[in-house]
Amino acid sequence: MAAAPLPSPPTRTRIEELLSVSYLTPVNVRAVDRVEPWFVLRCHLDARSPDVPPSVVVKWLRDTPGDVRTNPVQLRTEQAALEFLAALDPTLVPGLLAADTASADPRVGFLVCEDLAPREPLRAVLLRDGPRRCAALLTSFARALARLHTRTLGRADAYYDRRSRLGPVDRQADVEAFLGSWHTGVRHMDDAGVPMSGAATDELAGIVAELADPGAFLAFSNGDPGVNNYLVDSAGDGRLIDFEAAGFRHALTDLVNDLYLPGSMWLTVGDPMANGVEEAYRDTLAPVVPEVVDDRRFGRTVTGAGFVFAAGRLATLPKMDTRPYGNHSRLHRVATLEAAADTAGRHRSLPHLAGWARTAAAALRRRWPDTDVDLSALDPYTTRE
Repeated sequence: MAAAPLPSPPTRTRIEELLSVSYLTPVNVRAVDRVEPWFVLRCHLDARSPDVPPSVVVKWLRDTPGDVRTNPVQLRTEQAALEFLAALDPTLVPGLLAADTASADPRVGFLVCEDLAPREPLRAVLLRDGPRRCAALLTSFARALARLHTRTLGRADAYYDRRSRLGPVDRQADVEAFLGSWHTGVRHMDDAGVPMSGAATDELAGIVAELADPGAFLAFSNGDPGVNNYLVDSAGDGRLIDFEAAGFRHALTDLVNDLYLPGSMWLTVGDPMANGVEEAYRDTLAPVVPEVVDDRRFGRTVTGAGFVFAAGRLATLPKMDTRPYGNHSRLHRVATLEAAADTAGRHRSLPHLAGWARTAAAALRRRWPDTDVDLSALDPYTTRE
């Protein structure tokens, strides 16, 4: 069977037509710039109406073969998410100015959003200035996540009513999206001679059950939280972006990637208990979710979410074996396991899972000699590139 045609970027004419209809005045796209690393364009506009901004950002589906972001459903999800959040707190996200997601050919859909420049990704600022100089921006990111959660608690019905108008959606699948393929990673380690003990299995089962039924912690997530998806200026005024995988799930799962454990772009991150990130998040959320002040409950859940994340990263273990010597994707798998165990140690939680993670990391270091790196000697937010 032939592969489905890939999405393609919208033409200048289609962008002009959509904006002209949206603003009820002729709009001309004077110039177009590609904005890396995203699949977006910055369009510079000319129009007689003062309501038309000087520039906008246009986003479409990725056109890279094999990329996971080629599903038209993702654009509809982002459209619903931005519309939903604009009504709750427009300072959290870019404004959605126009959308074309109802075409008979879903591959040609696109969104037109507010241009957030001169804000830049927090990841870029961390790489340029270092984590010490970016401490206030990291806590700004943590507070933004907490604000997203406080604004959306108890509003799942409102979001899914809006989302369902654009097409079918599975609410429970959204809740469980973070759980991903942890079981595959655990099985790979079992095959590698690192089985999970009964006590560790029980700890993991308890965490999985809690994340699948968040209770008071059910809140909205963009589905891909991380410092590359937080655009911020020097004063800490930031916006969360990339809502293609958005949905309601356990709020504390949003803290794992890039704050407690290294996401796909990092080998190390900071210590949220020492750099103010954890305190900023919990203090912001506490007035609405008082359960977050319970140290034992918070520590257990965020630690457990870290183990689910780390195990999920092991789902591609066979592929890692084929990578060339020195490829940091292997060291990254070791780093996530060790960071999860470190989080457990700091929170004095889930000791059996911590033991499994350290044993698994040691086994992978023996399996991959190029991972013989002392991660504790690296600075926080050391990139894997």
